Amino acid sequence: MVQITTSNWIKQTDSINLTDATVNLIVDAYQKGKANGYKDALTIEAKILAKAFHQNLVNAMAISENLKNKIANLFKVDLPELYLKIDSKTQFTTALIVPYKFYISDAYQQLTELLIDTELQSETDTFKIDFTTIPQKESLNHDKLLADGFIFSYNKSKG
Repeated sequence: MVQITTSNWIKQTDSINLTDATVNLIVDAYQKGKANGYKDALTIEAKILAKAFHQNLVNAMAISENLKNKIANLFKVDLPELYLKIDSKTQFTTALIVPYKFYISDAYQQLTELLIDTELQSETDTFKIDFTTIPQKESLNHDKLLADGFIFSYNKSKG
């Protein structure tokens, strides 16, 4: 399992309205904190599900953070922002905001290959992470990212 300091990730200030009742239960439990979430769970199955979801979320954060550091080392590029989206209990998506000059460079193809390799290496029966890249431009709309479900952002000042 990949090690992480979850304090490097912060929940976006605005909440997102998820329609899946099960995901709502799990997200609410997570936001209340592991201890309170487990106490409030109605069944043993919900407790197990909440614990598995929490571990998957921590794993998604760790993989994303490690990927950010790997990109910095391999390509000498600092990603200014990372955002994480919960697609389901087992699936997550990380949006990597890439400097525009790098986004249009020849080296970008190598980044795409690294992202695909990381996705394939990380996938298990109970965990999947996808990556998307977005060029950093003035027109980048952070509200749309939040509305699209990217409710966690990487706090660079702690990383």
